[in-house]
Amino acid sequence: MPERELTIAERIPVQRSLKAAIGVCEKIAQGKRDDKLAAEVDRLMNLRPTPARLKGIRREFAAVATALSNTQLENIKRDEGEKVYAYVYPQKPYHIWVGDEFFTAARNGPKDTTVGTLIHEATHWTIVKGSDDHAYGDVEHLSATLARNNADTLERIAESVA
Repeated sequence: MPERELTIAERIPVQRSLKAAIGVCEKIAQGKRDDKLAAEVDRLMNLRPTPARLKGIRREFAAVATALSNTQLENIKRDEGEKVYAYVYPQKPYHIWVGDEFFTAARNGPKDTTVGTLIHEATHWTIVKGSDDHAYGDVEHLSATLARNNADTLERIAESVA
């Protein structure tokens, strides 16, 4: 099916998830969750959580928070029939297309949440990070280099640190 505007019923969970995603990113960016952040960087990225590395990751989450804050609800479209959580075009910031899976996902939890999905998609925008999809779900097996630029790794960090 072609893309369409969100219905009123769809706008409510999307708006709540967007607000929560911004909040999670801001908390990480402000260093309020550094103990959890360090543990997740070690576990999910296979990297030693040095102060400089944590500072860089906090900066990335600050960029995600800013980008999501600039995303208007009118720029989030519904792509009904797409069996995906969401997708973006890296060169088209502040626009997100949500698929069927988005509306069956939990807003909070350890994995594949609506909040995490919005964070994941925002990292793909070149103005934020230009991340790739090297792996979904089981990201622990990635090399440190791939994990560092994997959108799902950043999503999992956000979901675990939240």
